Amino acid sequence: MRAQLLDEYDVDYAVLEVLSGQDCYDHPDFAAEWNSAVNEWQAQEWLSFDSRLRGTIAVAHEYPDLAVAEIERRSGDERFVAVLLPASAAEQLGSRKYWPIYEAAAAFGRPVAFHTGGYVDHRGAGYPSFYLDYHVGNGIVMQSQLTSMVAGGMFEAIPGLRVVLTECGVAWAAALLWSLDAAWELVRDDHPRLERRPSEYVRDHVWFTTQPIEEPDDPQHLIHAIEQARLGDRLLFATDYPHWDFDSPSQALPRAMGEPLRRAIRCENALALYGLPRERVVE
Repeated sequence: MRAQLLDEYDVDYAVLEVLSGQDCYDHPDFAAEWNSAVNEWQAQEWLSFDSRLRGTIAVAHEYPDLAVAEIERRSGDERFVAVLLPASAAEQLGSRKYWPIYEAAAAFGRPVAFHTGGYVDHRGAGYPSFYLDYHVGNGIVMQSQLTSMVAGGMFEAIPGLRVVLTECGVAWAAALLWSLDAAWELVRDDHPRLERRPSEYVRDHVWFTTQPIEEPDDPQHLIHAIEQARLGDRLLFATDYPHWDFDSPSQALPRAMGEPLRRAIRCENALALYGLPRERVVE
């Protein structure tokens, strides 16, 4: 990892997202112990291995009280820069069941990262028969989850909450926001908790990642999609290393993208979100 990623591309910071053990549990004690062990393993074997690495706090999300306890336990370690949840759970992620987790993350200044995985049923369409279905459908699942977060008033209730949507695509964001705003205008009486347009909540609270970034035949179309969704300061570069569809930092962003936007995606946006120092101390 150090040779293939950090040194090869002169990476200053890399955020780990360890999904193992997060999907589903039958026993709360096992869930809590498992995630605590994952976090301890991150700290001892990875974060101590290289000062460029940062961790995410794995939690037993189906048992919010235990998840909150784990966040509290790890919050003193500044190397853990976010709280990690799968992109699909027993209930929609905007459900009040999970709000204590989000409140704890916000209280300790950590964004909540939702990574593709979990109870992926593709919202009633059945489990995919092919990997192609699964891979592309992850973005559809995340759209449903983001809609749940907005419609349920989660961002209104937890004003300090910051959310990162990981490995779900980018280009769909503008279309979803257009649809949410248009529908909200028609049914806003049904949502007294929403004092602003849905797109405003997303703009203030939500970040996206590049991997897997859409690759249209005309790269300018992707740039237009980013501009339409106003994601210039809300898009974070992701590699998905070491998976087979890893994105190289030197090749993933189209050449048609201007240098200011490329720099924002590669470093500026993440530095601002995670509060990382601009000058890394080299050990």
